[in-house]
Amino acid sequence: MEDYFRLRFRELREKQGLTQKEIGKRLGISDSAVNNYESGKRHPEYPMLVKIANFFGVSTDYLVGKENTWKYNLPEDIKEFVLNPDNRAYLELAPEIKESGVLPETIREFVIALIRDAKRRSGA
Repeated sequence: MEDYFRLRFRELREKQGLTQKEIGKRLGISDSAVNNYESGKRHPEYPMLVKIANFFGVSTDYLVGKENTWKYNLPEDIKEFVLNPDNRAYLELAPEIKESGVLPETIREFVIALIRDAKRRSGA
């Protein structure tokens, strides 16, 4: 059976441009522990596995090979926004905005101007 953790841990570390020593320091483990993880000699305990997943923004299932998609852990404020049914109309516009070819900065500036204008008109 393939050792997905060692392969994915190394791949993610390298994509971040980090050395074994650097990732060890950021995770609070020795560079020899990192080396053991990447060589398959050792596997992290569950709390460290969670810490590694959070650091790289992936799920623990991705790290151990139970899923093959690299899913980012979204910040809480974004999760709340996406899961709030009141925001559905905004999310439904996203594909149209993306396909429009208008630069995100231009759209952001336009929306901020609309918000300011609406607040000014309502006296808020």
